[in-house]
Amino acid sequence: MHRYWTGDDIIEVEEAKDFTRLAQIALKVIGRIPDPIVQVCGPITSGGFASVELNLKVFEMAIDSLERKGFNVFDQMPLENAMARIQKENYTDPDKARVDILNQVYLPIFESGRIKMLAMLPGWQDSIGAVWERDQGIRLGILVLRF
Repeated sequence: MHRYWTGDDIIEVEEAKDFTRLAQIALKVIGRIPDPIVQVCGPITSGGFASVELNLKVFEMAIDSLERKGFNVFDQMPLENAMARIQKENYTDPDKARVDILNQVYLPIFESGRIKMLAMLPGWQDSIGAVWERDQGIRLGILVLRF
């Protein structure tokens, strides 16, 4: 279902208490993925279909499509429920949580140098997080393409 993720990884994600730990787990998973690695970026909580559930379905379809075409995709979907849980448990300000997710989870992933391409989903321009991801990709020399 989530290629490259093990059952132990999923348990670790479920037990994680903060965003930094999620990044560590994600980087361990990324370490198993052959180069070059693609990550899908797009709206989840803001923008897109204005529905987290529908936006996540689009992510899953895009990841599946890329994998069927032979791309090595880092599937960040196993992190989503844990990020929402950690936010609920530790934050009263959703904007602060969003900034921390971007800086504590996704920035270390991008700065690892392992992600070589970002596949931007339709509607990415309306997503605060996806715009940030695109900007970081450009800053770090990651190929940014529209999906």
